[in-house]
Amino acid sequence: MNVKAIEKRISVYSQVPVDNGELIQVLRYEKSQYYKPHHDYFSDTFNVKRGGQRIATILMYLSDNVEGGETHFPMAGSGECSCGGKMVKGMCVKPNKGDAVLFWSMGLDGESDPNSIHGGCEVLSDPGTTDFSHYRTNSRECKTWLWVLINKLKSSPAISRPFRLSVEDAEKRQVKETSVKRWLDKLKDISYEMDDVLDEWSTAILKNQIHKDDDKPLVLAPKKVISFNPFPAFSFNHGIAKKIKVINGKLDRIAKEKDRYFVSSIRAPQPQQPERVRQQTCSFLDVSEICGRDQDKETLVRKLLSESNDKLRILSIVGMGGIGKTTLAQLAYNDDEVKAHFEMRIWVSVSDPFDEIRIAKAIVEQVVQSGTTLVELESLLQSMSKSIQERKLLIVLDDVWVEDYNKWEPLKHCLQFGAQGSTILVTTRKERVAQMMGSSYMFQLQNLSEGDSWSLFSKLAFLGRSSEECEKLEEIGRKIVLKSKGLPLAAKTLGSLMRFKRTKVEWQSVLDSEIWEVEEIENGLFPPLWLSQLLTK
Repeated sequence: MNVKAIEKRISVYSQVPVDNGELIQVLRYEKSQYYKPHHDYFSDTFNVKRGGQRIATILMYLSDNVEGGETHFPMAGSGECSCGGKMVKGMCVKPNKGDAVLFWSMGLDGESDPNSIHGGCEVLSDPGTTDFSHYRTNSRECKTWLWVLINKLKSSPAISRPFRLSVEDAEKRQVKETSVKRWLDKLKDISYEMDDVLDEWSTAILKNQIHKDDDKPLVLAPKKVISFNPFPAFSFNHGIAKKIKVINGKLDRIAKEKDRYFVSSIRAPQPQQPERVRQQTCSFLDVSEICGRDQDKETLVRKLLSESNDKLRILSIVGMGGIGKTTLAQLAYNDDEVKAHFEMRIWVSVSDPFDEIRIAKAIVEQVVQSGTTLVELESLLQSMSKSIQERKLLIVLDDVWVEDYNKWEPLKHCLQFGAQGSTILVTTRKERVAQMMGSSYMFQLQNLSEGDSWSLFSKLAFLGRSSEECEKLEEIGRKIVLKSKGLPLAAKTLGSLMRFKRTKVEWQSVLDSEIWEVEEIENGLFPPLWLSQLLTK
């Protein structure tokens, strides 16, 4: 058999193209010689850039009746084997003429596999009796053909930034343009197919990890090629490759359809806009506009008035955006018993980003009842510690997002100069924030009941209408309220929107809008809030 025929057979076993193989090397081991354990993959960038990373090696044995000279894989298996007449841990392959060992230096995830370490055991026979042929396959520019397809999938024009801008534009237009919605539906179907293929790929990686723990190699009879740490069955690789080719074709077509459907609406990327500034909150509210929070207020007020052994007590109200955390904090803050219980009350709208200097300045200004020219954190904390000393405080930190304790720690230490029983009330969307701040109690705020949501909605939506009008619109209105999902902010926004919809047809149009299918809209707005913007333009 000539060299080309050998290389072709190796390509069949490894499923790596012949062009990706290095030249065959023949090694001759003399008696007492051995090869120290090593990896075949490169650890330096020079060789990788020159020819690509090595992904597999095949050892072909050219001698028979050899004593010693085994190929030792220390990380393969958990048993023991004979290596040059010594018992060692791992797997040892005895050299027999015509046999071959195929092993992989790289896993399915494209990362070098440290478990592929191997070495040549000491030869115990007379000189000149042990020959090995080494053949290594490397990644070169394309790695393996399967990885080429995976990379092509990742670099598809349908996953590029301009394409993502098109998708964002389409999501905004799908409500009014059916052709755009059909295009998005196609894209969604392809995304499901991509998920399925990637799941198969992940499963293959998992199976490969299981193979690594096998005590015995996989023998591909009758060719006498021993293969371990291999890729899963070659037919499986081929199947994944075909699926990826099909998906790539679909992605290319849908990218072209994008240009045909709405290329005129796709704008060039605009200069980056500054981050949207969150609206600051304050402690004032109109209690008559609040629905469904009486019991929640009573529970929170009782907690604020209860005695504590902590020098500084931290309580948190936790819940999703729009559920009414700030409103509940305002209700408790303005309660008469709470006012009497604390010597001083301070309200700080924190928001994101967490600016400890601004927060410290807000506390100082409210304590001393005047502005401050201090700009350094240390100066502000010094002033704060003196002004709050031995005063029983209630400090509301509204809308906290930060999870970095290092940001919060200086303020926390300084606020401990207040009198025993001082309390910090935090509102946040994240339990992790409440935990980071050291909350001893977390109030999990729940959604409003259907009845309370209706009361909140109808106060606004039916303002100024006759009882006859209200009766005609109530059935549709109650269905619309269900869309608010018990979020007070959503119910209020919808009520304000429907107040200006005079006819039953207009109300039905809002109820039938496809925007309700969107779970989350850009900038963190809920569907009813975005609908308000959309229908009032």
